[in-house]
Amino acid sequence: MQLVNVLPLVCPSHHNCRMFQAAFCLAFMCFLCSGELTWEMTSTPGLTVGSIDFALDGTFATIYLPSSKTNPFGDSITLTEPAVPHHTCAVKVLWVICAWRPPSDLLLSLKPGLLFTHNLFLDTLSRCIAACSISPKGYVMGQDVQESGRSIKTYEGSAGIEELGRSQDLQ
Repeated sequence: MQLVNVLPLVCPSHHNCRMFQAAFCLAFMCFLCSGELTWEMTSTPGLTVGSIDFALDGTFATIYLPSSKTNPFGDSITLTEPAVPHHTCAVKVLWVICAWRPPSDLLLSLKPGLLFTHNLFLDTLSRCIAACSISPKGYVMGQDVQESGRSIKTYEGSAGIEELGRSQDLQ
């Protein structure tokens, strides 16, 4: 995914870069909207490290979403994400950010003490799209990526899916 390759250019913190990489990969692979990954100070934190359960053999991860756009009642759902041999594998990047952290920690946490908010997610996504030499105007305009009619999946399709993410492996 080309967005992951340009993250170090727009996100100087190694820790924060990892968190955005996990968010982008999880959103892309599981068709999640930003509201399922982010949280505001006034809302209840959603995803924690304990929301992710890894198969012992590493072939998949189970993700427990406390509420989802796919459930008409906003109830929790469980997603199973298979591991794939690529640096944008959601299972691999989730393992990197979850390993050795307590289950009660927020899944996506930024340093120094920043919340993983909707606006910060959209701002970083917009800067990554621009860093790919594509105008972010049609993708992110201060509103939810899904609400604007475009998603990370749509962006990747327009960028040429077969060319995405080939230049850098997950470190």
